[in-house]
Amino acid sequence: MFDKLKRFFKRAPPPVAEKIDDPVLGTLMWSEDDEAWVSSSAHAGVGFDFQISGTPEPDEALLAHAADILRKRDAFVEAVSQFLKEEAEKIRSLRSYRDEIEGLKIDRVCLFWPERPDDGMISFSGGRDYRLWRCDYVARQPKGLGFDS
Repeated sequence: MFDKLKRFFKRAPPPVAEKIDDPVLGTLMWSEDDEAWVSSSAHAGVGFDFQISGTPEPDEALLAHAADILRKRDAFVEAVSQFLKEEAEKIRSLRSYRDEIEGLKIDRVCLFWPERPDDGMISFSGGRDYRLWRCDYVARQPKGLGFDS
């Protein structure tokens, strides 16, 4: 029983450094607020950030996934754009937001779970009236568009 309690209260090791240079993703900065490594949207003109979990270093499988997205950036952005369009058309509750959804842009790809390296979440910029749009990212596919307000 005490082993379970110890594991529950055991914190992840601290990051090895404040920043790490990755050959594909560029500089990853440790974010205390996010408790994850965050890339720069300016690197290689990607246009959005990656948030990658792992301590003391970014998880290798999550880094590989992010690198795959970066290498296929245009196809990834097109697939997400197509997903947004389809969601706005087929989900009745989202139809009134079509114009807003059309203006959404990928802001951050969050790869949170080392035990599920093909899953995460995508957040979008361009929401109106304090809406924070996001979707799940399951098996490397966007799913379930929604927003928090």
